[in-house]
Amino acid sequence: GWLFKRVDELDKKKAFISKRKSIFLEIVDDLVIKHTLNNLATNNSSETWMDSIERSGARIELQAFRIYIYDFMFQLTKKKLYKYLADRLRDSVLRNFWDGNILSDGFQDATVRPNMFIAYYFCPGMLEKEQWLKCFENAFDKLWLAWGGLATLDKNKKSFAKFHTGQNPESYHNGDSWFWLNNLAAIALYRFDRRRFKKQIEKILKSSVSEILYKGAISHHSELSSAGRLQGEGCLMQAWSSAMFIELVHELFFNGRGN
Repeated sequence: GWLFKRVDELDKKKAFISKRKSIFLEIVDDLVIKHTLNNLATNNSSETWMDSIERSGARIELQAFRIYIYDFMFQLTKKKLYKYLADRLRDSVLRNFWDGNILSDGFQDATVRPNMFIAYYFCPGMLEKEQWLKCFENAFDKLWLAWGGLATLDKNKKSFAKFHTGQNPESYHNGDSWFWLNNLAAIALYRFDRRRFKKQIEKILKSSVSEILYKGAISHHSELSSAGRLQGEGCLMQAWSSAMFIELVHELFFNGRGN
């Protein structure tokens, strides 16, 4: 999903993509054959970014990646098959992941985690606007941290870890707040409704700036923070944290829509 999205964004004239159509076709064929079950995109254990916990099966961000890929392939080939696959997957997500308030983290797993923000970032058309609003408000109720971040697990769950556990990965995706995802969530919220979620967007930006300047390794963005307090923890020079921070700043101030 990330590969297709970044190539799509960088290759505005589609010259690179068009010359390599056969490669993209091969990738998609492989995904459909090896990682699809009952219309849903599937993954094996440790194949999502939350690789310290068991998330095999069909996960919400993988559905958004796959819809993006199908839409990409429809634009590239004009074959209606890909539009059909995208529409069918959207229907499957509504039936299997959305209950009217919660967008499940996985098939038959309604645990509240922040991966719905990745889903919106890739596929805002997955739900209607009012559905996304309910989804985000419910997510903030379960995941929001007062210092300006998102926990990786519902704070009410028994396995929620308030503080980072170091090399023991117990807290990694059971509480620890990851800066790349916080920054991505702020981008998603800004695109969704910048006025309604102004407070959260500004709080995330402020916490990221504070971490870069005063925590961890100064001038670098750390991997994560404990849920219980803003810290620079994990890897102190994390490229994807910095990349998403740059994208957030660009979204807020340099794309003609910032204020």
